[in-house]
Amino acid sequence: MDAVSVKKEGKFVVFSVGEEVYSLGIEEVLEIIRPRPITSIEGVKKYIEGVIHLRGNIIPVVNLRSRLGLPAKQLDKHGRVLIVKGENDEKIGLVVDFVKKVTNIQDNEMEGTPDPMLAHTEGFVIGMAKQDDQVIGMLDLRRLLYPTESEGE
Repeated sequence: MDAVSVKKEGKFVVFSVGEEVYSLGIEEVLEIIRPRPITSIEGVKKYIEGVIHLRGNIIPVVNLRSRLGLPAKQLDKHGRVLIVKGENDEKIGLVVDFVKKVTNIQDNEMEGTPDPMLAHTEGFVIGMAKQDDQVIGMLDLRRLLYPTESEGE
């Protein structure tokens, strides 16, 4: 799948999860907050860390480390929660290790995904961008948040 057919040039929030660098379109990210206490919920998928209370709203929180199959890590002072827009304007938190920047990515900086090399991402990466000698994975937010039956957890 060609990244340009899925994502268009524009502003992206660039963040790290483990050693990897990823991005989401700025239109998908409502706000970036510091971590706050997360209330665990039994019986949910393993990558759902729990819920937070944010200005009168209960927001489910997805741990991107767990979702991407990376080892768990205690959040430190650099960790952030991206509040993103899910289906039907649902707000969902994504725990990331570090928010690097908000940047413009041009069409000529985007490339398709070398699928065999990114098998561990389960199709979450829909394109790549190269900027400042750094490769940035462009994530498919919908696939991250709403796995199909065949994808299981």
